[in-house]
Parts: sequence; C-alpha cells; structure tokens
Amino acid sequence: VSHTFHLSAVAPSNYRFHVSYLQSDTDSKEVDSPMLIGEMDSSGSLNAHSLFHLSERIRAKAVFQLTSSLYSPPPSSSLRQFEPTSLYSPSLFCSVSV
Repeated sequence: VSHTFHLSAVAPSNYRFHVSYLQSDTDSKEVDSPMLIGEMDSSGSLNAHSLFHLSERIRAKAVFQLTSSLYSPPPSSSLRQFEPTSLYSPSLFCSVSV
C-alpha cells in the first residue's frame, strides 16, 4: 500500500492511493496466486489489473477502469458551458493468453 500526495499553490493538488497484492517468497510456489494491482486518484478514477495463471501455459488478464467525468460539454454549445453527466464511465478489458 502506498499513498502519494502532490501539494502545490500553482498546480492543482492531487492524491493517489496504490495497492498491490503479489505472491511473496514465503508463499508456496506449488499454488499459483493471483496478482492484483489497483490505483485510485483524487478525482475518483480507478485503475485495476489482475493476472491469473490458469495452468502452466494459460493465463488470464483483466483490466478494469472507472473514470470520473463530472462535466462534459453539451452538443452544439460553447465550451464554457458544461452540464453534469453520469459520474462514472466504467470499462472492462479481458484477455486470455496461451
């Protein structure tokens, strides 16, 4: 687990929370455990990655992203006018490698 702060009077301040779960050296090498990594920033955007070894030659990977978009410009209007849209737009990507 790690925390990163960026405080500034000139640029916008931000915060980043990072967590990862990996198999340690003390864990049994006989059993494959998943690798999980996640990160969230101060705007609420979440990025997560997971990797699973299904067998010796097959692995599965999933990537999940949740982005926070509070405002987006409405169609055919000035860029200075914004209307609230849905708070989060999720996306999921999965792949299996052989």
